[in-house]
Amino acid sequence: MAYFESHDDPKAKAAGFEKALKKYEFVATMGLMIYVMPILTYLSLVFQKQHLDLSVLQPAISSAVSQITSMKTNDGKYLKEITSQLPLETVAGTRSCEVTFQGKSINVTGQQVKHFAAIKTNFLENTLFDLELRFPSDASDIVSCLAILGMRGIKFVPDIATHGNEQVEKLI
Repeated sequence: MAYFESHDDPKAKAAGFEKALKKYEFVATMGLMIYVMPILTYLSLVFQKQHLDLSVLQPAISSAVSQITSMKTNDGKYLKEITSQLPLETVAGTRSCEVTFQGKSINVTGQQVKHFAAIKTNFLENTLFDLELRFPSDASDIVSCLAILGMRGIKFVPDIATHGNEQVEKLI
C-alpha cells in the first residue's frame, strides 16, 4: 500500500499492481488455494449445519485430510499448467524462464520455484497438523459412537436388536 500512496500517477499504480499479480509466487499460490479453499470450506459448512448429523463428521474430516495429503504430490490443474512449461534447468534452480499462464507472460526463476515448493509443503503440512490437532484421529471413535444416537431411520438394519450395542458400550 505504501507504494501506491507514494505515487500520484494512477498508471504507475496499476502497472505496479499488475507486476505484483504476474509474479510466479502469487500465481502459484492462487493456483494452490483454488484447490485447498473449497475443501476447507466444505468441512466448515458441515460443522455449520443447523442439524448436525454426527455420522457425517468422520467421513468429511477423513476426506479433507486425504485430499490435502494428495496435494503434496499432485498439483491441481492451474499449477500443472504452469509447472508443465518449466524447463528442468529452472526447476533445478540454474536458469530463469518465461511461461504463459492464461495468456499472460510470467517470468520464473529457479529460486522462486524452490521457494514456492517449500511454501506449498509447509502450508499443506501445517494445514494437516491443524486438522489433526482439532480433530484427533483417536477421538474420532467417540464421535462415530455418538452418531448411533442420531435420529436416523434404521429400517435397513438386518438385526435391529443388536444394532448400536458396540458403539454404546464404547461410550459407557
